[in-house]
Amino acid sequence: MALGNQVLASQERKLQPWSIPLTGYFYTSPKRENLFHRLHVGQEQEPIIALIRLCEALPNHDKWMKWYSAVVLHCIII
Repeated sequence: MALGNQVLASQERKLQPWSIPLTGYFYTSPKRENLFHRLHVGQEQEPIIALIRLCEALPNHDKWMKWYSAVVLHCIII
């Protein structure tokens, strides 16, 4: 569950007031100092995959809805 907490704490959940509003992206840690971005194609989905796997493995966990909502938030296009 520590992984799930760390991933959730690393997600931007507030809508940013930019010319193109954006939310649901991830930082490299809960400190939120650097955006999570990898040059190698195929690694940027890792936080979402981790949350999906937690949802699949632990459907009755008390944090299931938080994990699920983080995945949904990441997928929303405004």
